[in-house]
Amino acid sequence: MHARPATAVRLDVVAAAGLEVGFAAELLERTVAPVLDNAVRHARTQVDVVVRGHGDRVLVEVRDDGPGLALDRVDEVFGVGVRGGGDGTGLGLALARRVARTVGGAVEVTSPSDPTVFTIDLPRT
Repeated sequence: MHARPATAVRLDVVAAAGLEVGFAAELLERTVAPVLDNAVRHARTQVDVVVRGHGDRVLVEVRDDGPGLALDRVDEVFGVGVRGGGDGTGLGLALARRVARTVGGAVEVTSPSDPTVFTIDLPRT
């Protein structure tokens, strides 16, 4: 197992005011929490979250300064049971993507490294 050393990870969140998604808060949590948890688990020192509107969409970008993903693993990380080391179960990212799709959204890797960026695209109210 490759557990991250017990060091503090700084979390910075910047969110545009007045953004609302068009579905239940519980589903929002089930989409965003696994992506954020994954970023914190793999970050060296920093995780940044940027939430902004883009037309009729809400974009949540989760960036971390961890080791990144090999290009051939970008789609694989969303598979059930796929773990990137540490103590995860390999269900979080698969669940996040499935819930996002259920509400008309998506979860994608938009940068595999320097920094690693996962973008969550959700419908706005």
